[in-house]
Amino acid sequence: MVALSQLDTERLFFHMGMGNRQGIDVADVARVELASQSIPSDFIKRQIIDLLDECDYLYSASKPSNTVSRFSQKEIYSGDINRAVERETVRDIRYWEELYLNACNKLANILWIPCYWNLGMERYRFSADAGTYIQALTGHADTSIASSKIEYQDLCGFCGYNL
Repeated sequence: MVALSQLDTERLFFHMGMGNRQGIDVADVARVELASQSIPSDFIKRQIIDLLDECDYLYSASKPSNTVSRFSQKEIYSGDINRAVERETVRDIRYWEELYLNACNKLANILWIPCYWNLGMERYRFSADAGTYIQALTGHADTSIASSKIEYQDLCGFCGYNL
């Protein structure tokens, strides 16, 4: 088993839409960390790094820029004022965003990890329950339930129900 470097792991988190890991299910973060540390061979690691490079390129290409790039469209106005205007169209930006999302989904499918850029994953972004959070904490589990039992008895006794 081979592992990705720390930089490549951070790039992987970014391209999976997990960024600084705030609001992400702890189990999903652990799945990505485990996947980045347990790659079966050097060949697959090289393919993953190539896909990360492709994601970097497509991410920068999908963002609109104020400078002229090779993704722009040139419009020539002639008449009283002869001038040429180069700009990026919304259709071009959407095209590059779609290519970026496809590359991210391909990377997620290879590693069997969730890609939060995918709209189908949006409902899972904030769905972590308290049990998932507590299980992710270090140390032994607190299995005491006496406090909730006492509160329940106090509440039922207060309302006139004696158990």
